[in-house]
Amino acid sequence: MGSHEHNKGWNELHRDLVNYFLPTIETSYLFRQIFMDTIFHLTNHGITPYIAIKSKDFITEKDLIKPENIEKFKFLLTLGQKNIISRIISFFQNNDYIYFQYFKGNKRFSVIYNTINKTTHIHEITINDLLFKKELKEHFSQVAFFDKSGIYDFVGVDFLSLFLNAYKGEYADSVIEEQLKNINEESNPIIFYYEFK
Repeated sequence: MGSHEHNKGWNELHRDLVNYFLPTIETSYLFRQIFMDTIFHLTNHGITPYIAIKSKDFITEKDLIKPENIEKFKFLLTLGQKNIISRIISFFQNNDYIYFQYFKGNKRFSVIYNTINKTTHIHEITINDLLFKKELKEHFSQVAFFDKSGIYDFVGVDFLSLFLNAYKGEYADSVIEEQLKNINEESNPIIFYYEFK
């Protein structure tokens, strides 16, 4: 899997929000990199495409041509100002549904794909959240791991302050208020476990 073919030609050191490898329910792994529009399935029998995002808004090699007068990190930040889909994050699968998120500009969108009837639902706002009583446009956490029983989700240190401000403000619910009262911006990441029902 060359960077030219699958990662829009990007083969530079960078800091990404998620792991490259995602474990699955079976004894296999999924793999993605920062600008890939395809998640690959890695097994003992080989590597095959698992799911691909097809959109005219997905980042292209042309979008990743860096001007000579800008450093790489600043250039990556400018991608958030463009209305393009840049990366897939927070993937998990349960029964007939595949869930993931992607960044379009600096906004994060959630996708739910029904593998039976082949329908896709895309949304920016989260409602009926287990932790927040009002609808949210901000996403503070991301999926770290999933298995057949549930999902391990976490709020990293980069988003801890935003999460705590939202939780202690008008959006707060009382579900985990007791557990969060001793957490502050200097705390370790928060890990949540959501059991499949």
